[in-house]
Amino acid sequence: MRRLGMATAAIVLLVSMASLGYWGLGQLHHSGVLEPRLEEPWSVIDCLYMTVVTISTIGYTETLPVGAEQSLADFTEVRVYTMGVILLALLQVGYAVSSATAFLVEGDLMEFWHRRRALKDASRMRGHYIVCGGGVTGRVILRELAETHHDAVVIELDEGRADEVRERFEVPVLVGDATSDAMLEAAGIERAAGLAAALPNDRDNVFLIITARRHRASGLRIVSLASSEEVQDKLVAAGADGVVAASYIGGLRLASELFRPAVTSFLDIMLRGKDDAVRFAQIELGARWDGQTVGALQLLEKSGLPVLALQQPGAAGFEFNPPADTPLRTGTVIVTMGSAAKMDAARARLA
Repeated sequence: MRRLGMATAAIVLLVSMASLGYWGLGQLHHSGVLEPRLEEPWSVIDCLYMTVVTISTIGYTETLPVGAEQSLADFTEVRVYTMGVILLALLQVGYAVSSATAFLVEGDLMEFWHRRRALKDASRMRGHYIVCGGGVTGRVILRELAETHHDAVVIELDEGRADEVRERFEVPVLVGDATSDAMLEAAGIERAAGLAAALPNDRDNVFLIITARRHRASGLRIVSLASSEEVQDKLVAAGADGVVAASYIGGLRLASELFRPAVTSFLDIMLRGKDDAVRFAQIELGARWDGQTVGALQLLEKSGLPVLALQQPGAAGFEFNPPADTPLRTGTVIVTMGSAAKMDAARARLA
């Protein structure tokens, strides 16, 4: 795409400079500096027309106006200049044709179309999630977002990996540096509900979080991948709301597989089930539930979802299996489990 743009710019520059050259020669012949003398200097439109006819090789005769008893054959400097313009035009047109061929044949056109479509789709999203990094971790995140009916935009630096993610998950994929302001703005960070920093390098994730927080100091939940527990504090200090250390989580999983395999299998179904499988989820209550009780929700009766636990706004812990008379507040989070379809219906009812 850049090559085609450069070729187009070069042609525009050639037309402009060649037209200016004809205009300058006309001024010199009109003033008598060059012979023969012109009665009237050539206008800009005459010079531009002469340039276009020359470069396009249409085959017209010289179109610049001269005196009644004159011919452009008498203007040696103009003829020499025209030959130079033709030679430069042949080189430039050849480069432009090769660039256009590469644009069509080498996939640049498809890449351009994908980029335009991704930007358009991302601009329409509200309350979506931005996944930075299309590697192994990023793909797991995308799969879970898709299965729980959440919109997502991906930012991936590697073009090959971006194509794989686009084909597999059918989501908008922006190719570029996730730590740049322009890419985050294109992904709709001002309208997003959350951002997952899943870049392979801890330093890049820290810089990404700082950049994202500069755009959204609040109202955007940011979670980050960490290579080890040692960097978790740095990521939190940078502005992450949650940090997951792959080595720590992997160790917990291995330990669970050793002495509580049934529990591990149950959690796998909850967290990684296919299609409309039962899974854990949370529902945040709207303002109309402020001052009411858990029993008033009728979550099990109307939505078929049990109230496993709740977390009050500002609280660090959870209240498990809360009684029906437990008071609720705006923003109280209900932890439950059920199918994605039931979750969507319950969120709409309790918002």
